[in-house]
Amino acid sequence: AAIGGAAELLQDELPAADRERFARQIREQTQRLQSLVDRLLELSKLEQRHSLDHQQRLDPAGLVERLLRSHAPRLQQAGLSVRTEVTEGLSVQGEAELLELALSNLLDNAIEFSPPGAVIELSVKADAENVCIAVRDHGVGVPDFAWPRLGERFYSTARPERPGQAPRKGSGLGLAIVRQVMALHGGELRLSPAQPGLRAALCLPEA
Repeated sequence: AAIGGAAELLQDELPAADRERFARQIREQTQRLQSLVDRLLELSKLEQRHSLDHQQRLDPAGLVERLLRSHAPRLQQAGLSVRTEVTEGLSVQGEAELLELALSNLLDNAIEFSPPGAVIELSVKADAENVCIAVRDHGVGVPDFAWPRLGERFYSTARPERPGQAPRKGSGLGLAIVRQVMALHGGELRLSPAQPGLRAALCLPEA
């Protein structure tokens, strides 16, 4: 609807500033549609799988390092910094591509919910049975009513408003993808309030 409305308005004679605003709206909504389609395809592929195809012994510290390298431009653009606490020498069994996909979704969410200038915390720790790779933001957190539905496909809470931008809402597919990845790995997605913010952890059996 947003794309259609902006496209119709662009057919009229408009001041340059208005034309740029409507063109930007079309670009933003097109990117949102592309992201939605991509995530739907990823989730569909994951739901059709019943086991892992290419398991290997993986270093969680290496997964975190690659994650930060790939997200560095977006973190810089959002004015966010990252604090890491990584226990060395741990290992998990799994598919690197899928675990990187899950971690990428968690970090994307943390970026979306973090206020400018905030810190995102990334940690790798072991408990009695699992290795947990956690992402914690310092954003607005999750309303009490939303906790039971987190990870449900198409359910999403509103993103914080940015100056000059309309209120945004996600697709509700990111955490659904993460849960599916964890199910394939025999692991668990653990979500907990961080006061402020949200802590999301991928917990997998130690290899």
